[in-house]
Amino acid sequence: MYLSAVLHPPLAQREEVAALLADVGGRMSAPAVESRRRWGRSRPSSAPAGAGGTLTPLPVGLMAVHVTKFGYVEPEAGTRLRTTLERDALGWTAPTVHVTGELSTHGSDERLHLALGGDVDGLRGVFREITDSAKRAGFMLDRRSFRPLLPVADLDDGVSDEALATLVAGLEDFVGTPWSVEVVTLARLGFGSGDELTEVATIPIGASAG
Repeated sequence: MYLSAVLHPPLAQREEVAALLADVGGRMSAPAVESRRRWGRSRPSSAPAGAGGTLTPLPVGLMAVHVTKFGYVEPEAGTRLRTTLERDALGWTAPTVHVTGELSTHGSDERLHLALGGDVDGLRGVFREITDSAKRAGFMLDRRSFRPLLPVADLDDGVSDEALATLVAGLEDFVGTPWSVEVVTLARLGFGSGDELTEVATIPIGASAG
């Protein structure tokens, strides 16, 4: 199976984000003057001025921060990985973070992500700990830089500048409820449009392991 390490915000925090997106999505047909260039999109809108866009929040079960990919893992290697992570995680420190209203596309024009705030340096430290543990367990890892981003929604390709500006304005001042990152989840990720994420194991961090 193909395994990844992900971080799930608590359900209450994910539902908080989903409620915000539902509210903002309902207002995206309101006139606005700011441009999509503000958060990186420069492609001209294919929709008429004033037309609304379609914002589709992800199911809360798919709102997970992707930390690193381990690739295809045989059962024996998966057991070794889990055992190593469980042992090493006892000495890690659980950072406290929150979701912000800062938007990013993170390589996909239509999959929206929100940046995390708070102890992001501590979160990056957890990433380094995970990758170090995985190396000790004999894994070759995806070495792309970790980005503390939470996938939250898909955006219709034909969204107007006005609708997108409403989205940016509705999210930019958002500061979500903080939480302590006390668990790393080993997950099996599906392929295709379903983006299925199946929990395989949970690894408690630091004092939370007691």
